Amino acid sequence: MAEPTGRPGELSLTALAVAADPDPAPLYRPTGPLTGHRPDTRLLAALAARLRGPDAGAPLAAAPDRAHLADLAAAALAALGPVPDGTGLLLVQPGHDTDHDAFPLPRLVHDAPWRVGEDLALSHPEDSGGLDVFDLLRWWLPPGGRTALVLADRPEFAGRDGAPPTGTVLALLVTAGPGTLTVLPGPVDGPALRCAAPTAAVAWLALARALADGALPPGGTAELAVPTAARTARLALRADGVLRPRTVTVERSAP
Repeated sequence: MAEPTGRPGELSLTALAVAADPDPAPLYRPTGPLTGHRPDTRLLAALAARLRGPDAGAPLAAAPDRAHLADLAAAALAALGPVPDGTGLLLVQPGHDTDHDAFPLPRLVHDAPWRVGEDLALSHPEDSGGLDVFDLLRWWLPPGGRTALVLADRPEFAGRDGAPPTGTVLALLVTAGPGTLTVLPGPVDGPALRCAAPTAAVAWLALARALADGALPPGGTAELAVPTAARTARLALRADGVLRPRTVTVERSAP
């Protein structure tokens, strides 16, 4: 990336990759079963209830001997295909990055299959962060600039149903200019492929599945939507070509 342009510009997607852990069991599990209900875990659960409310659930930790989100992110970036040197790397993660299973940005930059330009990590956005970040990219990317956008859900607390998601990471190659999927400046009026989900990563995953099934032909539009406490975030896209997502699996953590 380069200096901000000071004006919004056209954005598009030219590649999309998904890296997933094929194990159907949840990657993130309440810390109690993983630690034997240690007193410090109960203290964390009490703190979670105080900060997030009684429905926050227990703190979550990644199960041992499973693919970490960093492994999945590296695989997703590699699956994007050829990426020009100088392309940036933007990581959007909903939680902290201090655990061994979270994203170490320096590792992703070091292991990327291209010479990374500018890198940036955004942590603790709302669940809609993977949609809202495009408002930043409209102003930040210069004409013709590119960045690889890494999105994932790293839940910190169990939800009401107590079933944390398994591991999935998405990588998107975003260009400031024309591409296969054009980011529209406003919401879609009329018929569109609707991908509504509780988090941005899940909404993007729904779109990736629809693209793989051929459900968004050239000329069609799609709208991703994520509700938050204050509003519903939306991102509209127009298919100006055929984009086929690449999918890879990572079964366990790299040594």
